[in-house]
Amino acid sequence: MSTKLFFWNVRGLNDPDKHLPFSQWLSSYRPVFGALLETHIKEQNLSNIITKVCPGWNFASNHNSDEDGRIVIIWCQSVSVQLLSQTKQSLTCELTLSPSQKVVFMAVYACNTVVERSNL
Repeated sequence: MSTKLFFWNVRGLNDPDKHLPFSQWLSSYRPVFGALLETHIKEQNLSNIITKVCPGWNFASNHNSDEDGRIVIIWCQSVSVQLLSQTKQSLTCELTLSPSQKVVFMAVYACNTVVERSNL
């Protein structure tokens, strides 16, 4: 059995019209972990939206480093996630997929300007 991880630029997941298609995609493909980029979800709305769109999943974001929260990671109950670091442009974590399978995962959403990207 293969483990499914994903990156998805789901721009504007705070839009209710995008909730059902994303939920259906999760149900259909059954990944265990993913990174959502450019969601435009404000921190105060994040919990409600993730609970609605992916009930029973855990999540973390880089809102502490960027008020726009460019990166949201989600994972199902079978995965253990330890956040290692976050910046305005990245979120790094260690995934424990099974007792013998650990992976370091970095989600990157780079800024638009060369000056801002130089830190990356």
